[in-house]
Amino acid sequence: KSVYANIKEAEVSVNAIKDLVEKTVPAAGFMRGCLYLRKKEGLTLVPLLRFGDVALERYKTLHYSGSDPVSDSLFSSVPIKWRGNGITGEMATIVAGGFDDGERTGVLYLELDPAFEERSDYDAITHFNAIKKAVVDCLSGT
Repeated sequence: KSVYANIKEAEVSVNAIKDLVEKTVPAAGFMRGCLYLRKKEGLTLVPLLRFGDVALERYKTLHYSGSDPVSDSLFSSVPIKWRGNGITGEMATIVAGGFDDGERTGVLYLELDPAFEERSDYDAITHFNAIKKAVVDCLSGT
């Protein structure tokens, strides 16, 4: 709720983004991740905003290859969830999903906090979708 309290109509909401990064994403069960935006001139995803304890510079530009789940999620109609090496090289449960805005402008990549994985009342995809919507709302001011 505090994210939406900080959104200002028709503008990028810096305070809402800060709240999202520092409070909402961790509370939703994710420990780190990245917002990638698609370059207009091709199928390249560029890291724009980091979530969690890893510097933005660690997230590399991704080129759509059809063999990487993060770039594959750009064109998927649903988020992709898998176990694999996270950004730190350690095994992690990862969820990535593209923005279904008609233009496929980006991908949200989040690594699940292990403390949430064993909870029977926790649904990573539902929480991921809520975070993805909040990111879009923060960036568009809606």
